[in-house]
Amino acid sequence: MSKPKMKETKSVPVSAEHKQAVSDFAVTFEAFKAANDARLSSLEAKQAVDPLLSDKVERINTALDMQQKRLDRLALSNSQPVLTQDMAASEVKSAWSRYIRSGDQSALTTLEAKSLSASDGEGGFIVPMET
Repeated sequence: MSKPKMKETKSVPVSAEHKQAVSDFAVTFEAFKAANDARLSSLEAKQAVDPLLSDKVERINTALDMQQKRLDRLALSNSQPVLTQDMAASEVKSAWSRYIRSGDQSALTTLEAKSLSASDGEGGFIVPMET
């Protein structure tokens, strides 16, 4: 009997700003719902619709659109990977560039001594991964 395949799920940590934006959106949507229900009930009763109420519904609808765009931007930025610069990698890259451009081996010698004392399993080669 084979095991059922599990779907891989990835959870992205939600920032406080994203939680606040969702909360703001929910509050604004409730206000929109209440104002729009009042407008619709006056339409169903075949009464004249208050122009202030129609204006209020339009303003809230515009605010909802802006908040939805903000939520979309936050969701996009949360889904993108964070690019950090590793100090060791940049040190190796700059030492390698200095050696290639000017033949200065002093930075490479220092890094070579560091790599010989480290037990990272890289074999002690000081060449950036890009090359």
